[in-house]
Amino acid sequence: MVLAANLLMVVLAAALIGYPFLVKQRKNDVLTENSESGLDRKEILFSALGEIEFDYKMNKINDEDYRELKAGYQREALKVLDREEEALEMEIDSLMKKQSPGNTEKALGDDEAHE
Repeated sequence: MVLAANLLMVVLAAALIGYPFLVKQRKNDVLTENSESGLDRKEILFSALGEIEFDYKMNKINDEDYRELKAGYQREALKVLDREEEALEMEIDSLMKKQSPGNTEKALGDDEAHE
């Protein structure tokens, strides 16, 4: 009976010690799972940053974990924003090329070009 109680205590202690590591891993997995399901990656990143901030203010995570998680998600968010900026710049360049003097009909459309 004493052996069973000791074994139960060891299992509970291991579960309590391992829990934070599993939760931390799961937060990182949420990002990839949701990305594959079609949710906007930027939305997921900013949501995760908000959750991290909330958890930190509620003293659910320590300073070191907070800084590490926040820095990682901020790096990912910056990458996403950089990619969006590059895509917008390419779109603007494409529109500017269409509006060159020789391509006014394409840029204006059929109705405006014939007026």
